[in-house]
Amino acid sequence: MFTEEDSKRQDEAIAQLVEEFDQLQKQEENLRKMAVESNRGVDPTVAIEDLPPEFRAQLEESKAKAAREGAARAEQFKRGMQTHRAGSVSAQPGSRRSGVIRI
Repeated sequence: MFTEEDSKRQDEAIAQLVEEFDQLQKQEENLRKMAVESNRGVDPTVAIEDLPPEFRAQLEESKAKAAREGAARAEQFKRGMQTHRAGSVSAQPGSRRSGVIRI
């Protein structure tokens, strides 16, 4: 059964994900500022192919790291949701909404 405690845990998990997303956005913004400062006078819309090899390597490494971390967080969240759903009451026959409990 999905309880108020489960709802609170889910809200906390979502709040944690939002906070983490905000931190990643700030980190990206700082990286962009650093890149602009280090490339003063250079067009900021440079194609990836035109970047020096060391920057491309760093960019690819950062993208791969972000993808791994995002996948890990999504999997962690999914496992948490499966744990909560395992104890929930299934929908009554004929119900159009699964997971709804009629009172």
